[in-house]
Amino acid sequence: MKKRILGLDIGIASVGWALIEFDDEFQDNKKKGTIIKSGVRIFTRAETPKEREPLAKPRREARSQRRRISCRVERLNFVRELFVKNGLVAKESVNKNNPNNIYITLNQIKTPWQLRMEALDRKLTNEEFAVVLTHLAKHRGYKSLRKTDSKDNKTGEMLKAINQNKERLDNSDYRTLGEMFCKHESYKEHKRNKDGEYINSVTRELIEEEAEKIFAKQRKEGNNFADVDIEREYLKIAFSQKPTGSINKMVGFCTFENGEKRAPRDSYSAELFKVLNTINNTTITDMKTGETRNFTGAEIKKIIEIIKDTKGITYVKIKKELKLGSSQFSGVDYRENAKSKGEGEIFVSMKTYHEIKSKIEKLSKEKWNKLKENTELLDSIVNIIANFKDDESIKKEFQKLKIDEDIIDVLLNFEFKKFINLSFKALRKIIPFQFQGQKYITASMSVGYSLKQEGIKNKFLRVPSQEENVNVPVVARAFAQTRKVINAVIREYGQFDQINIELATDLKNSKFDRSKIEKGQKEFQSQKDKVFQEVQDLTGEIIPSSSLLLKYRLWREQDERCIYSGRKISRKDLLDTGFLDIDHIIPYSKSMDDGFNNKVLCLAEENRNKKNDIPFNYYQRIGRDWNFLISIIASMKNMKYVKKKRLLKQELSDIEIESFIERNINDTRYATRYIKNFLENNLEFKENEFIKAKVQARHGGLTSVLRYNWGISKNREESYLHHAKDAITVACSTQGMVQYISNISQKYENGKYKMKQIKERTENRIPKPWDSFKDDVERSINDIFVSFAPRHKVTGSAHKETIYSKKHLEKGYVTIKKSLDKIKLSDLKNIPCDENCDIIRVLKERLEKFNDDSLKAFADPVHMPTKCSNKKGPIIRSVKIKENNKTGIEVRKGLVERGDMVRVDVFIKDKKYYLVPIYVSDFKNKDLPNKAIVSSKSENEWIMIDKTYSFKFSLFKDDLIKIKNKKGEIFGYLGGVHRLTGGINIKSCYKPKEKDGNIGSKCLLDFRKFQVGILGDYNEVKHEKRMPAYINTKKDKEH
Repeated sequence: MKKRILGLDIGIASVGWALIEFDDEFQDNKKKGTIIKSGVRIFTRAETPKEREPLAKPRREARSQRRRISCRVERLNFVRELFVKNGLVAKESVNKNNPNNIYITLNQIKTPWQLRMEALDRKLTNEEFAVVLTHLAKHRGYKSLRKTDSKDNKTGEMLKAINQNKERLDNSDYRTLGEMFCKHESYKEHKRNKDGEYINSVTRELIEEEAEKIFAKQRKEGNNFADVDIEREYLKIAFSQKPTGSINKMVGFCTFENGEKRAPRDSYSAELFKVLNTINNTTITDMKTGETRNFTGAEIKKIIEIIKDTKGITYVKIKKELKLGSSQFSGVDYRENAKSKGEGEIFVSMKTYHEIKSKIEKLSKEKWNKLKENTELLDSIVNIIANFKDDESIKKEFQKLKIDEDIIDVLLNFEFKKFINLSFKALRKIIPFQFQGQKYITASMSVGYSLKQEGIKNKFLRVPSQEENVNVPVVARAFAQTRKVINAVIREYGQFDQINIELATDLKNSKFDRSKIEKGQKEFQSQKDKVFQEVQDLTGEIIPSSSLLLKYRLWREQDERCIYSGRKISRKDLLDTGFLDIDHIIPYSKSMDDGFNNKVLCLAEENRNKKNDIPFNYYQRIGRDWNFLISIIASMKNMKYVKKKRLLKQELSDIEIESFIERNINDTRYATRYIKNFLENNLEFKENEFIKAKVQARHGGLTSVLRYNWGISKNREESYLHHAKDAITVACSTQGMVQYISNISQKYENGKYKMKQIKERTENRIPKPWDSFKDDVERSINDIFVSFAPRHKVTGSAHKETIYSKKHLEKGYVTIKKSLDKIKLSDLKNIPCDENCDIIRVLKERLEKFNDDSLKAFADPVHMPTKCSNKKGPIIRSVKIKENNKTGIEVRKGLVERGDMVRVDVFIKDKKYYLVPIYVSDFKNKDLPNKAIVSSKSENEWIMIDKTYSFKFSLFKDDLIKIKNKKGEIFGYLGGVHRLTGGINIKSCYKPKEKDGNIGSKCLLDFRKFQVGILGDYNEVKHEKRMPAYINTKKDKEH
């Protein structure tokens, strides 16, 4: 019977596809089949190219910063209005050009810090009082929204500095924080935090107390503005903070109950559900009779009663309480040489339930006994904490439930974040059936839930609704492109019988691998139990935090030393929040590996200095002896070889980065599962009663074995076409072949053959789908034109962050501040020497002394040269460096470089081509530029495009173009245009790393643009109208 199958090889930046037709009821000598068409769709991965962070992260951080600035400006404007309304300053003295400054001050000699101190001893003038109150409102200190903030490493480091400053104030004679900062030697050099520092951080509470003391003193001195009502209004404006609200809109919906939000993972019902699930999945074997059974309903009820009274129940405890005698449990390793605790291991526990119980029982056992009976209230408590971000909002919600204030104060110390896929409504329906001993699937069906959600199936695959969409950006983009490929195939070739998707589920592990995995899991659990007990003893906490448990494990593994400095770490240091950090050996942005083997424990200072480097580069940068780290690692006997290997890695190539990102594999698996389910529920297939499973999953290991046996070569770096080869293999991998390979593996796994020998023995045993298969694959691959998804969407920042001074723009250069730790000898010639000759001399001496190593040269402070030899000048932290003439956008009296070039408009005149670059800022301003690039010229010297020039077309990145010059023709995808030279960068259609760069536009003999279809068909764009500079916000709703 002939069947038509679509094979899909889905990745986070590509979709390989192949449509085949063959008869699976053939004899070996009559194999028939056809590869109808295959292809590759390439698209930009949904993450930043360097840091490999989500694309939304920079925008989110920038948006958050804009909001903070906006709130501060609004706050200061309200303060200004208060001053004017009550006559503290005149309206005409307000500095309207700078909202950060409330008033215009002339000849101000004293600093705000000095005035804050003097405000405690004398009456201030109106202008001085305004200076003080403005300063307090601008720099109002840190306010923690949650009590649990201290558990975060970075916040913990800041809170440590805050506590040190508060302790210093409490143990001194200083009346206020302002007085201490003005007089104490520790704050003489600078009173504001420098980049990456928290040492001068203070709480908002201390600033507010200072404001109250100043108002009280000024009231006593007869200052009219220090009225009690004005003080109350000022304090409200300057120090209040808006609540952050609920994240409920971000929480997904229940798998079964429409419109119901998911329940928090740590809620009472969710914990009970997980415990019951574990219990019902455990089997008991009577070693006398050999009978195997599950727990009965009565036994389950008794286990739950016990677990509510004890934080964790062991198998030993279960055996004793249920009088199971010689029975054994599934999941327990009973081998004599097992390293686990065997039946002494914890079977199940309700961690959060006991954490809450422990805290409330300390207040009153009577209150806990009353609360525990109301399980819906317990669920609501965790749900509120998980959904709200600040203590104030959480407290208000608790008060609505009429919870006692002392209990509320205790509950504010908890933090819950994660959610499960079921709602409280669904959990409360399923749990009664679990108490009867039913497993999750059976219990769900008993309730009446359908595990397979049938949608309305259509010929073309629809766009998922907002509720159905996935929140992982790389998965969402992979799905969007896969949907387009499927619909394009249906439009071009009609419907098919089946889709095969590469999915990591079917191919079985070898016996050796299974044993190795089980052994590793048991050993790991044993280690965790030991660490758990030791950390309990260390902290006295019933349930230590996961972060502390991880630090303790790393601390033990590293022989109680910092991995990078070798410094000994004491038990006391482990409990010092902010003193230690958990670092990724290969930076997370380059590896996306958050596993234990990529984590080490180090001093927080070392982690900050290491930044985004691997250890070798970090040591090279700071000039530390590499052999020192080698000796440290060599001495650590508890550390695995794989981690040592990562620590000692001396380079990290782009190819290695690609292979390191194990997240790609995980994302692909997740994306495939998601797409598989969506296809099954929403896509209409051809009528074929013989095919029950319309969407079938395939493992990457399977395609590897099939390619090997079918003689299909694969080189990821050589070409994009390997995605199509995988798709052809996936399409041809029938269920019979999957079973065939599994049988071969099982046949040899109990013998002495290794995997290499298995491959040798299976060669030619796996039949090709049809006789001419290999030749057909080559023909199909050679016929592919790789389709790139063009990037027509206009996103990104309008300009870069660095602001250049344009003071010397007329002289042909701009200046930028550069910190000393980044200065080299070669930079000194670019320091304007009009008034800086002495500074240049001092910097040169330092750099020459330390062989041009700026980190070592400026480790000790550099002071501004003075005429008095016995007097030190201010510390030099940065210098201004000249850079060549810059063009850009004026921002805050400076110059910034434009953001991304998103489009290039091509014009023609007298058979010459002219390129007009268009940036994000042009779209933001809705201003269409008309200046064409002139090589090596500034923008004001570019050619103005007028009516004598003819518009040809607009180009976005990854648009398909063909150019012709004296050297020949180049056909490829647009990589970009160089602003300075006007050179065009063209990417190969087939090879990932092949590019033709900096091709001059003026010397082109021909320049054409093509429209590429999703399946790789293309047509020349003959005519195109120039589009205005506006941002299209409409979502793409094509099939």
